[in-house]
Amino acid sequence: MLPNATFSIGVCIASLTLFWLVAIYQIGAQWSLYPQYSYGWAVPLLIGYFALRRWQKRPPPESASSTFLPRVLMVVLAAGFFFTRLIQEPNLIWRLPSWLMGFEVVGITLAAIYLAGGKSWLKHFAFPACFFFVAIPWLRPIEEPFIQGLARFNAKTTVEILSLLGIPVLQQGNVIETSRGLVGIDEACSGVRSFQATLMLSLLFGEYYFLNLKERWKLVMAGIALAVGANILRTATLVLVCTQKGLKTMEQWHDPTGVGILTICFLGLWAIARVFIPKTGAPHGHQFHASAETALRTFPKTLSIGLGVALVLAEVSTELWYRMHEHGSSHALAWTLKFPEDKSTFQKFEISKTARERLNFNEGAALGWADHAGHKWQMLYFSWDPARTRRGRILVQDGKNHVPEGCLTASGKKLITDAGVKKLTANSIVLPFRAYVFEDQGEPMHVYFCLWQDLAGSKETDYEKFLTQSPRLASVALGNRSSGVGLQILELAVWGIKDDQESQKAAERELRQWIQPKTPW
Repeated sequence: MLPNATFSIGVCIASLTLFWLVAIYQIGAQWSLYPQYSYGWAVPLLIGYFALRRWQKRPPPESASSTFLPRVLMVVLAAGFFFTRLIQEPNLIWRLPSWLMGFEVVGITLAAIYLAGGKSWLKHFAFPACFFFVAIPWLRPIEEPFIQGLARFNAKTTVEILSLLGIPVLQQGNVIETSRGLVGIDEACSGVRSFQATLMLSLLFGEYYFLNLKERWKLVMAGIALAVGANILRTATLVLVCTQKGLKTMEQWHDPTGVGILTICFLGLWAIARVFIPKTGAPHGHQFHASAETALRTFPKTLSIGLGVALVLAEVSTELWYRMHEHGSSHALAWTLKFPEDKSTFQKFEISKTARERLNFNEGAALGWADHAGHKWQMLYFSWDPARTRRGRILVQDGKNHVPEGCLTASGKKLITDAGVKKLTANSIVLPFRAYVFEDQGEPMHVYFCLWQDLAGSKETDYEKFLTQSPRLASVALGNRSSGVGLQILELAVWGIKDDQESQKAAERELRQWIQPKTPW
């Protein structure tokens, strides 16, 4: 290989490695937070393994008539990476920057491969690089409807099966009602975990056995069918256990059955993949001879060095931007709840183990009572302590994702109206609530949702930005990455009031009994 090419490619490989390490570290926050994506930590290792196998069977490098477009693509993607890091820093669990970062890193890698070996190398090494996309969490506008649809299909099919067996059960949205209690088909039970893990496994086995494109598609379809069928079996088993032995016994079966369906999917896909192995048993690829290395073109040295400089500039600039805004700032006034234990109709509800593990809050309460007019009230309150660590920042940011549109709709309630932000005053504290009206079994249900973050050095209007459609971009503009900042969520619901203005006044009256100022963190 030409000495100049050796140096340039060495610098490029070092720069690409740093890009990949940053992407893995940043997107890894979601692999640690969301159980259905925990397999993501294994994906980079598999990419390395697949790349090594293909390197041993690589074709001779080719020359291309023009290298202008791949060079421009690398420059554009490296520049885009700068802005992606700036946006992602306060939004570690925002899916869109994760996908942008994935496209940028994979795109830069594919362009570098093309510059090094032409079309033959690009085609040969495309799969290991693109395999990274299977580990990036789905965008929420895609994932949430998919989860809800899968959960309803799961509940409906389970109800049909058990009804045929003579077991009386009833479906209510994502909830199955039995004689011994309600079984909720939440995110964990919807089947999305096994679906996503099985999708990854089907691509893994397809590559491991060097199946052709047609056989790989068949394996993916088989994996999807296997995941859906196995999860229906799991749900039916859990509901059956509930009807026979109660909810507590069913909870003991929850995790073991989850492990069971993943085992079934793994072994089933392995067996199906082996059936698809080519009869010749010879993997595709080329026997590469070292002498062909001389055909490798001179790799652009300036571009290789520029990649490393762009990455360092992106990391340093991002850190400086947020440190500049965090330095010397003061915390905003905080508030907390007081619990009127003396209320005759007041009661606390137990928060399920699944919810506690999923939300990871520091303080939480589920409350219910009736007012003097006989209206039924319900309140949910969660708080996350100031985020002093990276994990703390992640948990605070994740708390912002739990909104009524998803949770209440999943429980069978129908969203009628989103009335926007309403300011309610309680004991001199003005709280911005987003107001909703849901239909619950034919009865109007007014819901008021407050997401309050103790924004350092912020103005009153900044609180409302976290209830609008662009709270994440507001974090970037304010230079707030949730470092040393806490989060509180308050959701208030009332049944039996039809008029919107009346319900708002009643909500403000009730809040005065619960809200009190608190010493800032």
